[in-house]
Amino acid sequence: MSRRRAGLIWIALFGVYAATLGVPAADHHRYAGDEPHYLLMARSIASDGDVDLSDEFARREYRSFYSGTLRTNGRVIAGRLVEPQPAGVSALLGLMVHSFFDGLSIGSGFVIGRALGLLLFAAILLHKAPEGFAIASVVLAARGTRRQAILAAGAVGLATLVGGLAIFGERTLVGPALAVSAGVTLYVAASDLVPEVNREQGTAVALTVFAGVVLYYVTERLLSAAGI
Repeated sequence: MSRRRAGLIWIALFGVYAATLGVPAADHHRYAGDEPHYLLMARSIASDGDVDLSDEFARREYRSFYSGTLRTNGRVIAGRLVEPQPAGVSALLGLMVHSFFDGLSIGSGFVIGRALGLLLFAAILLHKAPEGFAIASVVLAARGTRRQAILAAGAVGLATLVGGLAIFGERTLVGPALAVSAGVTLYVAASDLVPEVNREQGTAVALTVFAGVVLYYVTERLLSAAGI
């Protein structure tokens, strides 16, 4: 696939994303369906280490991402308000899909050139350990066993390997794979990560993001200097 065609695909995908900016998910809310419930579960896991949402609903901690009144659809079990959404399974499936496309990006990079492959590998490797800790924490918070947590983390890693190897079986998809991966990355960064950084008080988080950009640039320069 020519660079011109790959560029046109990227522009088209970015255009689709840009057309949705500012469009509410439903009834003027940013999130719809079960999304607010998943976000509240994530907050409970991060702050309390469990999926008991009774205190989160009592303090209305969903107000930062849901402007209305969020109604629970869970029930109290052994004194814990538990939502019916399968947090562990949903998080695992989501991260496996995400990791599969991470692998596609790495494999596509190596098909194009060793330098790009190594650059993408280094960038993606940096967040693989946090991903493993994240999925293991979710499984344990959802009352899963240690063995299930380890298997879940392994499945996320395996999905990356499968994605990386899959692209070598169909090299004609390298251009679209990189275009889609870049589009998804831009979408996540622009719609979720950057707004979260802007909401943080102080400059520590913003400087950390900037340091990541600098690290990416330095890595590219080092690979170039090494003749790769």
